[in-house]
This record gives sequence, C-alpha cells and structure tokens, in this order.
Amino acid sequence: MKKHHIYKLLDLIEQINEVNKMIKLHSENDSEFMASQYRAEKAEYVAELIQTLNSSKIQSEENYLLLNRLLSEFYSNNNLMQKESINYEEEFARLGNAS
Repeated sequence: MKKHHIYKLLDLIEQINEVNKMIKLHSENDSEFMASQYRAEKAEYVAELIQTLNSSKIQSEENYLLLNRLLSEFYSNNNLMQKESINYEEEFARLGNAS
C-alpha cells in the first residue's frame, strides 16, 4: 500500500473517532437530531475508509481482517454486529426497505 493511502486511512480513522465523540456527546444530551447527523457523517467516512482499503492493488486476507476489526470497533454498539448468527436474507431485505 502506498504511503498516501496509509496517511489517508489514518486521517479517516481520526475523523471517525472525532465524530464518535460528537455522537456520544449529543446522545448523552438528548439531541437525537444532531446525533443522527453525526451518524450520517460517520457512515460517509467509513464508506471512504472501505473504498480506500479496497483500492489497494494487493487484496489479501489481512485487508479483510483489518476491515472486520475496524467495523467491529466503529460499530461495537450496533445490534447487527452483536448477533451471533445473522439471517442474511432478513438483513438484506431490511436494507432494501430502507432505501
């Protein structure tokens, strides 16, 4: 992976961590509207992080394991991430209904 990709990934992780702080702050202050705005911003950063990881010419198991760890860290409170067994058909249908 090229150095500029590494710096971009580190910058995105820092931005996600900052947004997580804002989500926590607004969630604790009962400002669900602002928290939802920051969750949307976080989703954009995570999508860019995934895209940057996938843009590497070297696709390897390590890339996907790192991605798994990052998603687990950034979405540790998400009910979907905590399920032991995922019903993919149900989850994909739910996503389809959301769009």
